[in-house]
Amino acid sequence: MTAETGADLLRDLPMLMPGGIPSNVYEVHERLYEMFCVEGKRAFLFAMERDRAPIVLIRSRSLPDGIAASAIPVETPLAGERRLFRLEASPVVSDSGKKYRLPVGDRAARISWLAKRASGCGFELVGEPSVRWRTVRMIRKGVRISRESALFEGELEVTDAERLGHTLEHGIGRSHAFGFGLLRLFRAN
Repeated sequence: MTAETGADLLRDLPMLMPGGIPSNVYEVHERLYEMFCVEGKRAFLFAMERDRAPIVLIRSRSLPDGIAASAIPVETPLAGERRLFRLEASPVVSDSGKKYRLPVGDRAARISWLAKRASGCGFELVGEPSVRWRTVRMIRKGVRISRESALFEGELEVTDAERLGHTLEHGIGRSHAFGFGLLRLFRAN
């Protein structure tokens, strides 16, 4: 576990959405940016829990004083430790500077996408994770936007705690502004 204190502490803040997650995810994006941007910059990641409860999880080092006490410190496991994980990402591949979505329905392509990023993120996959995908649609200033969502769940083993710490803070993949990329770790008990 990393030894951080005070303002340096990376923390998770679960926020219940009493009315549920809005159908236009961009509304969540706007609300969170109003609340958590520091000097006009995004200093947080967030993830939306749609399956179990209407919760938005915010991860940041810079939480407003009034709610910081409610936040939970993020643990960075040591190299060799294993954790269960959950990651909702927006996987794309690049070719000659252009970004492409993965082929529709190609489970192996999604798992390969995550496996290729794992070592640079400080972990390796243990076994094959489960993966579900869908298209997330939102409207921003009257313009329709869509992102592919791939929800990975499985087990990982930490190979580099420092890199994993960076990943926990900065996410995996793209579209962090829309709630993708936050890696959540759980103990297997």
